[in-house]
Amino acid sequence: MNKTCPLVDEARIQIDQDMTVRLDALFQEQENAFETRMAPSKEKKHALTRQHKAERQKLREAQHLHWQHKQQEWRNNLKKGFCGLFDRVTGNVVE
Repeated sequence: MNKTCPLVDEARIQIDQDMTVRLDALFQEQENAFETRMAPSKEKKHALTRQHKAERQKLREAQHLHWQHKQQEWRNNLKKGFCGLFDRVTGNVVE
């Protein structure tokens, strides 16, 4: 039972293969651990994104409604007909 030592080149190839397999396994393990730790943060981020989107939409609607009310208010304050035309020409617009 005379066991011979592998050649240096063969030993290097075997060590490279073993290290590659081990490093790939460690990388996958770390990636899975990272994903597990990040899952709550990602969900919180998505929840905040949805909340902010809803708030922006609500603000846009409120601003649009406010703008419509202001325009209606301005229309109601203007005189109509000949009096309104005369006021605009003379610059005597009631504010």
